[in-house]
Amino acid sequence: MIKRFFTVQILTITFSDSLSAFGVRVPIRLMDIITLLKEVRTRRQDFVFIKMDIEGLEYDVVRKLIVTGMLANQIDKIAVEW
Repeated sequence: MIKRFFTVQILTITFSDSLSAFGVRVPIRLMDIITLLKEVRTRRQDFVFIKMDIEGLEYDVVRKLIVTGMLANQIDKIAVEW
């Protein structure tokens, strides 16, 4: 069984605030969770687990997951730190 892990941080930052460990500016691609789930082609047998701790935006993200049907159809487990 191959396990695939994706770590995504949804941040509100500008490119000028994005620095590598060496102090070099690097471009960062930001995307919302719906875009991520659409781009990452999960298979039916994949187990999709989301852990969320995003400082108060959890309600907005969970609401969007429900409205789009992603929570019911594509996510097996979700852990939210409120």
